[in-house]
Amino acid sequence: MRIIAPAEVTVRTWAIITALVFATLDRPLAEVADDFNPSFLQAAIFFVMGREPPKDVKFDSDRLAIVLSVITDQMGAHDAKHEFNVSKQEPCTINMTLLEPPYGMGRLEFMKLPSPRAMRITGENVHMDLPPETWCNSKAEVNSEGFVQSIKGTSMRLRKVQLVGHVFRRLAALDYIRDHFCAGQPEPPPPPASLTKGTFASGANCHNVR
Repeated sequence: MRIIAPAEVTVRTWAIITALVFATLDRPLAEVADDFNPSFLQAAIFFVMGREPPKDVKFDSDRLAIVLSVITDQMGAHDAKHEFNVSKQEPCTINMTLLEPPYGMGRLEFMKLPSPRAMRITGENVHMDLPPETWCNSKAEVNSEGFVQSIKGTSMRLRKVQLVGHVFRRLAALDYIRDHFCAGQPEPPPPPASLTKGTFASGANCHNVR
């Protein structure tokens, strides 16, 4: 089990460290230069999908991108195109559209997302409990004009979400968003000092600690 950050590390120090991890980990140096100031949309795509340019993300602008990611349906696992966009009216919300069958649409409001310090990490997974209206998905279909649109009455809000892979880089991307674009939910209170300082009384009541 991995711990996000020890209590002795301040939130600001964590933000600096994770910003560097987001920019550089597992990346060739030649590709890093343009990523020290990624757009909100680029950071949001990496947080949600774990995908990044140039292979899996193609940007039309800072507000529109096509993302290639694996989905699993009756045909098995295969790559599928998703559209991610951000409107000027809602600069902290991303709208997501699966452009291929089985189609689908989603909406994620970063101002409502909890802090990474409020999320849990187990192995290569990030677990988060979401407030109402933070992340909503719906089924979709292609209309007569050839555009993907949501199907009325199918919208569902997600209460719990699990992200898999690139755990610390994805949390770093969220911290980058919180620092530069959308503050999100407040930081959670620090854990009790008795759980963080590492000072324990000796006692005969502890057995079989491995």
